[in-house]
Amino acid sequence: MTAFLSYIKRKSLKIFFTYSAMFLIIISRAQQKTLFYDIVKNDEVIGHLVLYKTIDGNKTLYQLKSSVNTKFVFSYSSDITETVVFENGLMIYSFFHEMENGKETFIETKLLGNNFLFIKNGRVYSQHNTPVFSNILQLYTDAPSSGTKTFSNHFQQLVNVKKISENRYGLSLPGGHYNYYHYKKGVCTQIDVVRTLFTIHIVLKNQISS
Repeated sequence: MTAFLSYIKRKSLKIFFTYSAMFLIIISRAQQKTLFYDIVKNDEVIGHLVLYKTIDGNKTLYQLKSSVNTKFVFSYSSDITETVVFENGLMIYSFFHEMENGKETFIETKLLGNNFLFIKNGRVYSQHNTPVFSNILQLYTDAPSSGTKTFSNHFQQLVNVKKISENRYGLSLPGGHYNYYHYKKGVCTQIDVVRTLFTIHIVLKNQISS
C-alpha cells in the first residue's frame, strides 16, 4: 500500500509539473491577464497575491500564488500555489499546495474519463462524476452569477456564491466561513476574508493584460 501511495504521489507531481510547464509555454504565445493584490490586516500589508489567467484556443489556465507572514496570537506564515485547467469550458485539473507554518498540504483533482479523482497528500480518497464548469479562481477575473456553485481546490467540493448587493458577492465555505468579493468592471477589486477572530482584505493594486 505504501508503495502504491508513493507511486500515486509521484504521478501526481509529474502531472502537476506537466501542467505547469504547459502553463509557462502558453504564457509566451497566448492572451494573458495578471492581477496583483496586497493582503491587508488592520491596515498593514502582511502579504501579496498574484492571479494569472491565460487563454490559448480551447484551454484556459488559472494560477494563483500567495504569500503571508504575520502575527495573530503567534507568528503565522503561509505560501499557497493553485493551478486550474479548463478545456472547452470543463475543468479537467486542479492543484492546491500550501506550506503553512512548516506544514505541507498537497491536494489534486483530475478528470479521468468521466470521473474526478480526488487526491490529498498522496492518498486517493474519493471519486466524483459531476462535471465542473466553475472554479473559485475565476472569481478574481469575472463576476459570477448569483446562485452559482463554484469548485474549491482546497476543499475539493462545490461551494455556494450569492449576490449580496450590486457588485458584491458572498462565498460560503465549510466551517461557517465567508469571503465577500467586490467588483468593478467585472474584475474583483477586493476580497474580505471574514473569520471568527479576524478579517483580512485582499486588495487589487494593479492589473496587466497582454
